[in-house]
Amino acid sequence: MTRETKTEFRLVTNLPALGEAAVSDDQIRDIYRLRWGVELLWKFLKMHLKLDQLITKNVNGITIQIYVSLIAYLILQILSIPQQWGHTLLD
Repeated sequence: MTRETKTEFRLVTNLPALGEAAVSDDQIRDIYRLRWGVELLWKFLKMHLKLDQLITKNVNGITIQIYVSLIAYLILQILSIPQQWGHTLLD
């Protein structure tokens, strides 16, 4: 159950529940939340930064395109921080 909504979730996983390497419910929740964040990042990169349209088939070119997309994403995140607090970058 989530703490905020008391909603119960059932997840199927291959993580061990018993033994020395056992993973707690809270750890599974945190892992799932992080994984979902990765999925949302890739969705943003593909939809808004057009990462789904590769401009080359060369491995180095693809790597550069991914890095440029990630840098653009980080710049957009930095630019949005002042707006979240009701300011502009020049304040």
